[in-house]
Amino acid sequence: MKRIFAGFILCLVSVAGSAFSEGVSNEQIMKEMKELRDVVKAQNERITRLEAKLAEKGQGLAASSASVPEAKDVEGIRKSLLPEIKDEVRCAVDSELNKRDIRIADQGYTIPGGLNIGADGTFVFQGTPNANNAGDGEDDRFDGGWSSDIEITKDFCYDEYGKGLVLILFETGDNDILGDDLNLFTFTNYDIDNSDSMLRLTELWYEHHLFDDQLVLRGGKIDVGSRSIDTNAFANDETSQFLSDMFRNSPVIEFASGSNAYRVLGGSAAVKPACIKYVELSGGYYNADGSWDQVFSHPFYTGEINLMPDKLMEWDEDQWGGNYRFYSWVNDLKHTKIVEYGVDPNTGSTDVSTRINRANYGFGMSLDQKITDVYGVFGRAGWQRPELVPIAGTATLYAAWSAGAQMTGKYWNRTGDVLGAAIGTVYPSERYISSTDPGRPSSPETHFETYYNIRINPHLSISPDLQWIWDPFGVGRADQGDHDAIFIYGLRCQLDF
Repeated sequence: MKRIFAGFILCLVSVAGSAFSEGVSNEQIMKEMKELRDVVKAQNERITRLEAKLAEKGQGLAASSASVPEAKDVEGIRKSLLPEIKDEVRCAVDSELNKRDIRIADQGYTIPGGLNIGADGTFVFQGTPNANNAGDGEDDRFDGGWSSDIEITKDFCYDEYGKGLVLILFETGDNDILGDDLNLFTFTNYDIDNSDSMLRLTELWYEHHLFDDQLVLRGGKIDVGSRSIDTNAFANDETSQFLSDMFRNSPVIEFASGSNAYRVLGGSAAVKPACIKYVELSGGYYNADGSWDQVFSHPFYTGEINLMPDKLMEWDEDQWGGNYRFYSWVNDLKHTKIVEYGVDPNTGSTDVSTRINRANYGFGMSLDQKITDVYGVFGRAGWQRPELVPIAGTATLYAAWSAGAQMTGKYWNRTGDVLGAAIGTVYPSERYISSTDPGRPSSPETHFETYYNIRINPHLSISPDLQWIWDPFGVGRADQGDHDAIFIYGLRCQLDF
């Protein structure tokens, strides 16, 4: 049954590739069909050998109940066929699908050799009547910006040597950000690109899977905040989820500094033991200053454990999938220690800080949980050392928490739409406040954000976005010292192609 099904699917892919290719002759079609017959024959022989091995162990391949998808839907073919075939066969079939030169209407391109290319563009417009740091004294502001990504990936399949993936990400953009007119601990738009429309390579890494995916190794230039630590299913993507920095990653993780920020040279390892499927362990080692000079003289370390109760309880992942991540990190750069305002008892100096060789460190958790296929909830909490000045020279924040929820538009027949809301608070260090402005209030800064992501079609989404910020920068207006809240209204347009 497997042999017949695999052969039929590969023939369908061949017909689809021919049907959607431009200028393909009958001779080329016949040549392609002959090549596919040879491939199917080889796969049939391999499947026979595998079935014989399994029979010796008293096992058998499960009968396939998957329905055959439309020929033009290659992703549908993979999802339907490949899970029904044992790993050794799946690897070869997937490689063969990747080699086909197929042009698929409204599905993107699969280039010969298995290169997959995707791109997206994001436009963000934000305004406020309550700007608390406008240089011209005009509180009513409205700014915009755009960014674009080009992602190229290639899957490798080495059979007994494991499988791998290469990713290259290019980014560009330009903006006049609203954040320049606001005095805040955390900003209102993470999708900021300061490249002045210059194309940059921001990620380039290779990932290798070993021992049936029980060990995953990754190395290269990596976005630590979205691929290594503090990730979250419902609050980790500024192009489709929450815009605010507060809800993209914890504001009390001191990622690498410099212009590259989160995207730095390094490597990680993840262990996913087959005998304990509900536990994942991972760790990373990255360049803390974001440069290519003395690349590992001051590293940024990460460590994380992820618990997945749906796998422990054998629940349906689509209905009850969840991740409970607990992590720690160390930034080994030389930090400035904040001392109390006044005279340093060790040096007699009136300086409010002393440069010493101190590393920063912290810990936190990031939780996400599905509640049926409609609802999802998430939460974050974190802490870092309160007596050190961040390398970037920003305010010292020592603790933060956030929580939120999302729901799809299933109940009003808009299954592709998503409604989300979140609230969170970040706490400034008392020592930081007293050293910079004795007697100044040091209230925590609280953010609330809600968005509605409207999926117009598979390639276009529009998201109205509203944010409220209480006690901005801990005191409200920079020139008055009151606690006026800031209201921010915005619109995000997302193009995926």
